Amino acid sequence: MSFTRRFVNRRQGAMAVSALVASLVMLAACAAMPTSGPINSEPRRVTDPSNRSVLVEPEAPPVGASAAMIIRGFLTAMASKEPDFVTARQYLTSEAAEAWDPSGQVMVYASGTTPRVSQDQVTLAGSIVGYLNDDGSFVASSESNWRYVFELTKVDGELRISNPLPGRILSQYSFNQNYPRLNVYFFPTDGKELVPDPRYVSSGDPTEAARLVLAGPSPWLSGIVDHSWLAEVSLAGPVLLTVDGVADVPLDTKAANLSIVQASRLATELSASMRSIAGVDRIRLLVNGDYLPLTGALTDGSLPVVLADQYDVPDSRVPQDLVAVIDQHLVRLDPATPTDQFVVNTAWGSAPHPINSLAWRRSDGQVAAVTDQGMLIGTGADGVEPQSISDSAAMLRPDYDQRGNLWLFDQSSGSPSVSVLQGTRKIPVDASILNGMEITDFQLSLDGRRMLLSRLIDDPAGPAVEIGIALVAYSDSSPSAIIGWQPLRLAWQGATLSSVIDLAWIGPSSLAVLGAVDNGAPQVYASDLDGLSTEQWGMPGHWTPLEMAVNITSSDPQVVIRVEDGSLWSYDNGYQWKSFAAYVTAITFPK
Repeated sequence: MSFTRRFVNRRQGAMAVSALVASLVMLAACAAMPTSGPINSEPRRVTDPSNRSVLVEPEAPPVGASAAMIIRGFLTAMASKEPDFVTARQYLTSEAAEAWDPSGQVMVYASGTTPRVSQDQVTLAGSIVGYLNDDGSFVASSESNWRYVFELTKVDGELRISNPLPGRILSQYSFNQNYPRLNVYFFPTDGKELVPDPRYVSSGDPTEAARLVLAGPSPWLSGIVDHSWLAEVSLAGPVLLTVDGVADVPLDTKAANLSIVQASRLATELSASMRSIAGVDRIRLLVNGDYLPLTGALTDGSLPVVLADQYDVPDSRVPQDLVAVIDQHLVRLDPATPTDQFVVNTAWGSAPHPINSLAWRRSDGQVAAVTDQGMLIGTGADGVEPQSISDSAAMLRPDYDQRGNLWLFDQSSGSPSVSVLQGTRKIPVDASILNGMEITDFQLSLDGRRMLLSRLIDDPAGPAVEIGIALVAYSDSSPSAIIGWQPLRLAWQGATLSSVIDLAWIGPSSLAVLGAVDNGAPQVYASDLDGLSTEQWGMPGHWTPLEMAVNITSSDPQVVIRVEDGSLWSYDNGYQWKSFAAYVTAITFPK
């Protein structure tokens, strides 16, 4: 199964219930050790049939174990789901075992980290990926490197660890095996499209999903989600799944005070969060055994989980023609059959305009283009002069959101000046959180509430590009501010992606990055937003890539790369690159 099939959003089929839509719109208006070095072992694992994780079977320390074996065994035992980590404590001195609290923070380090053994010490040094919070949300580390020295002492002739770290440490591989991702969904303030909130849980069952929804958004997403209306409602017991696929969610008596619109909104968030869990077809909210009335519910009080699909972002879901600039003409072409090309117009306006980058609005064919004369917009109709909306020479590639708003970034003043064009009205957006940053690129998520950004940073090895993500706050149905900036730590085999050429969303909570590791050749990497699962899509031999365009579909996304010689490369069938077209100077997919 390809990365994108695992990480792009799936719909299970639309089921229209107009009354429910209206009501909700009203309310929403083995701790895998390194493969090289003195410690190299594969832990014993068995599959947990109740969820997607892998159970690690810890082993007690063998008699006469070396320092390497003790550290290996301890790290492996920390990846288990054993109650109170009894076996892991056997690798510690009695004092350390009593003081160690494994319920604290979980730190994740990059797979490939090689420990060094020196007599009675073992040093583990490498890259930190991040930390798992108590609510299952993951936070990238603000520090890229980490080092810890384990001290070992002899107890009755056997080596034991005397200074374990607080909490637990897991390799990236081990974390991915034991903490599958569960997307929890919430309605943003002043919005009707669901926004995913990735969580990593050891048991991705309906009870865990319900607990996370009722607990509200992660601290980061709370910047655009107000869940205070549900603050006092909690689970009254485990969620039970009937033989008919109904997940019965027992709520405490405070839930009886919810209005039918509020209960329906909660049911939709629960449905969206549970639709990926096997066996869950419908949900039902219960208080003291009686089900809460829900708009659009069946006669048994249950709500089909597929109804939540109506609140996903209405993306294209189907392959689109690529829009390319060839000899200063706008050309549409199908990457699958690149010989089928047709010119959109002959000379966008009364005179040619060299286009450096562009965006295309699918609803009406409006084109927004960065040219040598600044930012121009027009319908693409032959002979119709485009309109100048900025004469700045430092405009970034524009982007449209799903509401048809045109987003503009102007970097001419050093810090980005951000605005949104709604029809003919230009609305300034507060981007003070980005002050002092030299933004090089940005891409809006399909829901319009999150934004990928890249910026130049100073690095000891020289200038580098850092990827980050931010939230888009709304006021009176219009974007008002960019908030919640945080960096994304993306790495491949322990090395950070520091040379970034372009980036794009490939799913609700995943992205593609065109970039390089260290001084290597640029390639395409696909990753989740937390940088925990990364795949390398490679490159077609030698190339000098300049730009990437992506269209999200219901299966593998369309990915096209423009290279220095003017040719294009398409990533076909999720495993190979194919060349097509020539003399291209800019590309985009309609949005």
